[in-house]
Amino acid sequence: LEKKNKINIISIDGGGYRNLIPLIILMELEIRSKRNISSMFNMMGGTSFGAIIVACLNYPTVLNNKKPKYLTRDILNKWSKNIPTVFLSFLP
Repeated sequence: LEKKNKINIISIDGGGYRNLIPLIILMELEIRSKRNISSMFNMMGGTSFGAIIVACLNYPTVLNNKKPKYLTRDILNKWSKNIPTVFLSFLP
């Protein structure tokens, strides 16, 4: 079989606090492959916070538009620091 027409697609689900799970899995993929997530997939999509993750992973740096500004560890660090603020802000 010829693999030149192969397309890799990823979809990331939303889910509030549960978004730590796909972030940890994506971070492990980056660590094991030594590549950033945006270079592994031809198409990325997500719902709710999953869409925010996808947007961050595809946001380019100023000097090199093919290199993402954020890696999964950056998003995981920012998200885990702000979880209490995000969820406690909805309490009366």
